[in-house]
Amino acid sequence: MDKPRAPLQPVITLGILLVDLVVLYLIFLIYSAGQTWIAISSLVLLVIGTAVYFSPEDSPLYPYRFLFPGLFTFGVFVIFPIVYTFVISFTNYGVGNLYAFDRIWDNYFSKETYSATDMRYHYDLYPRDGSFDLVLREAAESLPRFVVEDLDLEPGAELHEAKRIDLGYEPPGEPLSIRAIITHRQGLQDLQIQLPTDPRTAQQGDPNSDLASELTLEPASVQTLIYGGLREFQDRQPRYQPGPDQTIIDHKTGDVLRPNFEIGYYINDLDQRIGPGFSVNVGAENYRRIFADPHITGPFVQVFLWTLIFSLGSVFLSLILGATLAVLLNWESIQFRQIYRALYTLPYAVPAFISILVFRGLFNPSFGEINQILETALGIQPEWFTDPTLAKVMVLIVNTWLSYPYMMILITGILQSIPHELYEASAIDGSGPLRNFFQITLPLLLKPILPVLISSFAFAFNNFVLIFLLTGGGPNRVNTTTSVGETDILVSYTYRLAFGQAEAQYGFAAAIATVIYLIVLILAAVNLRLTTSQRATSG
Repeated sequence: MDKPRAPLQPVITLGILLVDLVVLYLIFLIYSAGQTWIAISSLVLLVIGTAVYFSPEDSPLYPYRFLFPGLFTFGVFVIFPIVYTFVISFTNYGVGNLYAFDRIWDNYFSKETYSATDMRYHYDLYPRDGSFDLVLREAAESLPRFVVEDLDLEPGAELHEAKRIDLGYEPPGEPLSIRAIITHRQGLQDLQIQLPTDPRTAQQGDPNSDLASELTLEPASVQTLIYGGLREFQDRQPRYQPGPDQTIIDHKTGDVLRPNFEIGYYINDLDQRIGPGFSVNVGAENYRRIFADPHITGPFVQVFLWTLIFSLGSVFLSLILGATLAVLLNWESIQFRQIYRALYTLPYAVPAFISILVFRGLFNPSFGEINQILETALGIQPEWFTDPTLAKVMVLIVNTWLSYPYMMILITGILQSIPHELYEASAIDGSGPLRNFFQITLPLLLKPILPVLISSFAFAFNNFVLIFLLTGGGPNRVNTTTSVGETDILVSYTYRLAFGQAEAQYGFAAAIATVIYLIVLILAAVNLRLTTSQRATSG
């Protein structure tokens, strides 16, 4: 049995090595992007995976080669997001504080420039045998002053030295039109032009002059031009320069910027925030805001209570409706039962987002069919989307419509497994349908359906799609400092905090998400406990 597999072993080994090389390159890219811990974790997983797949058959690691893909997928798509969210919840990570501190210089300050002289030059572009000559003239002058010869204008940052034009320079033909220049805009945008020293300033002791070539020049003293538009280049210099003790020197204002690790920003001498912020560890501040800040605790508790009501109500209503239909359609005396079952399961077959959008139109206060019927029959037009109570009722109605087919299908299967002898014996005793339901059907339904009810509760607890598409969480609550709606559940409230504000608070949203994780974890533990108890009882 082993000999036929032997020729495949070198191929498998080569495949594993190739995968390792690709993953190592990806880990290097992750490390280069500043994600050190993610890179280290990935490297550990790579070492473990390689050890597993290179282990011999008598090794205790050998059986894990069949389990490793599943464990790896579970770790990447389940464990890692939970751990990463938990870590983020202890930071001020948000729109204003996106960068890591060691990346803020590379991502922002090093790229900022300013105009030291406010000098602007118009330019013309002349083609020359596959290359170009760039001729510069000052805005107030008509005669050209500088030229950069033999440019290829391929995209990519390049520094070129310009030459001062003498009277003997002749442009190679006619300049390109604006339309032709646009085709080379990317190459022009990447271009940097260093102007030669002006001899008129050399006599005045200019540090850029040839007479002062032995002096050590500051980086900002060299006049460099960059692309300023379709018709001009302008003088731009690096604005910031690294200083001692993690400070940054602002050449434009002369300020020394210092990092403030409490708020996650660089501040100047006037304590003003400069540039984008960086993420810092704030400890348990986000959790303190949830449970101690009255402006946050009030809306959070209200949203949490509504989430419980919404989840319990959805499960209860869908169970009642699904069980009723399942019991009715289980009667053998009803003709065309299979057709009715197929019709009642249609809401389960249609994609949820389509049904939600259809109901959004049906409940429209002005043009929806539901209000038109109510106005004709009762003379009322409920404000489904602006009245808090009606909005919650609408959400429960729509979610019940989406959920009951699942309950009906499940209960139908359970009912068909109940022995008919029980009902026959009950009929001999003179029991009616209601007594049969409460004494036979309901007790036999509860055990197998209880774990499903718990999982349905957990699903409703995180039913973001329904809230987002139907009401958007609205109508908005008043007298709150955070954006929160009357129909928001915890997961949609977290979304509002993370993405629905001018300055999204990802760290705070991650803290709320962690609380939701804990609640769902408790539900999963209860579900597992009940399932285990049920199996033990059945055994």
